[in-house]
Amino acid sequence: LLPNKQQQQHNHTKRNETKSMTMTSINNNQTTMKEFKTILDALITSLTFASSAMKATCTQVVNELSMEEMEIAASTSYVYWWLSKKQLKNNEDAECVKNARHAMAMRECRRHCIGEGGDYQKTLLAIKEAMAYRIEFDLDSLRACTEFAGDPNYPSETLLKDKENDDEPISLAALREMIVDELVNKQAMVVRGHGKEQQAILYKHPRTVPTKETNIL
Repeated sequence: LLPNKQQQQHNHTKRNETKSMTMTSINNNQTTMKEFKTILDALITSLTFASSAMKATCTQVVNELSMEEMEIAASTSYVYWWLSKKQLKNNEDAECVKNARHAMAMRECRRHCIGEGGDYQKTLLAIKEAMAYRIEFDLDSLRACTEFAGDPNYPSETLLKDKENDDEPISLAALREMIVDELVNKQAMVVRGHGKEQQAILYKHPRTVPTKETNIL
């Protein structure tokens, strides 16, 4: 069920092209819908399958998802998620957006399909469990707190609850502060050079502060 080397190289190239176009758009406040459509089309064309059987199984599974589940599945793609929150709010029904949403949901389904050996029922159960997990732990807020904290056009509160404060909702700003505190004061990181594609190689030290949950250093 795994894609061959040629397909893997194709996927890698498409991801890099899409990433490049997206970063250009993020840094360009004058980006037009036409340019975003180009990025969405790149997301769609980057999707490949190892076999027609896998594609058919994923199509069947995605067709069983609710619109909310499909949106959450599509949002596992950072590019789609960023565009949907930042630029596509008023264009959710545009054909290119619908196609990109479906393609990214199919991509998320593909990894579950591979993990479940191509079995339809197991793949459907796996992706539904994964989407429920993303909702329960509000994984999107972990992204949003670094990008949208303080943005008046984005909800200021997350779905997460503060257990030490009567289950009050945790704000995006507070979540960002918690993450920064964790990274800076409790689990230091060191940049140890760069990879072949110039990505930073990070080494994370073990936690230096005990917690109630672990009670370890």
